[in-house]
Amino acid sequence: MQSGFIRNVFWLVLILPGIAMSQNLVPNGSFEQYRNCPHQDNLLIEATPWYNPNRATPDFYNHCFDFGQLILTPHSGQGVARLYFDQGWEEYLGVRLKKPLNAGECYYFEMYIATDTPAKYITETVGAYFSKQPLTGTTTDMLNVSPQILDRTPKASVSNLKWQQVSGFLDAKGGEEYLTIGSFYKTPPFLGYYYLFVDDVLLTPINLELGKDTTLCSRRNTLLLDATTPGASDYKWNDGSIKPTLQVTKPGKYSVTVITSCKTLQDSIKVDYALDFDLGPIPHSAMGRKLS
Repeated sequence: MQSGFIRNVFWLVLILPGIAMSQNLVPNGSFEQYRNCPHQDNLLIEATPWYNPNRATPDFYNHCFDFGQLILTPHSGQGVARLYFDQGWEEYLGVRLKKPLNAGECYYFEMYIATDTPAKYITETVGAYFSKQPLTGTTTDMLNVSPQILDRTPKASVSNLKWQQVSGFLDAKGGEEYLTIGSFYKTPPFLGYYYLFVDDVLLTPINLELGKDTTLCSRRNTLLLDATTPGASDYKWNDGSIKPTLQVTKPGKYSVTVITSCKTLQDSIKVDYALDFDLGPIPHSAMGRKLS
């Protein structure tokens, strides 16, 4: 009866997940956390630790109290930020990153934006600026810096209240610890003012880690290797596969090359099996047998 017990154990199919190593260095990047539920406009301060970099009045909304300003569904969760741009009035979002950036390291940035006046939206001006010290202004005018990440979406692709991704890579100089989001370079013309919703702000280091060498129980066990990398353009495994993930069904050494616009990453992992044979399916007559 003991052999039947062993057969039952190894008949189970185990699917082990790959290892995701990325992390978001932007605290409260989806505007889900708040100090007090925002009940009116101009309350970005409630979305701690976000702050207002100049004298304008950026907004924070959450479905905890919906008074009509959330005119679109958040890209995720319950909260969003909103900015307003006009002549002499430029709103920004500021936040301190979870830790300073490392010199020479590549980072991937992403955020989602939406507007209810796409005809007025100015492309190639909304972006993200990273700095060692917080960027501040004493007026409501545009902040005079050159953002490292800039939205280059074609004007014709901007739709009414449709979330669009703004993304790019940052080659850190080292010590950047503050992020400022807003409009740079161009001011709306007369009567060209518009609002911009912002959600799901992400900054993550570009790295690749398949995990440590692994030993599985038997041939019936499988392992899912996950090389998913933000902003990657190409994946190539040593068996010729070109998808971000690879299902391992036999022992061996597996390696992958991932290409991004800022660097190429490589990693490998060795997978062994404790039992290099298959006991086969459990006989139907044994399924209801009692162990003793």
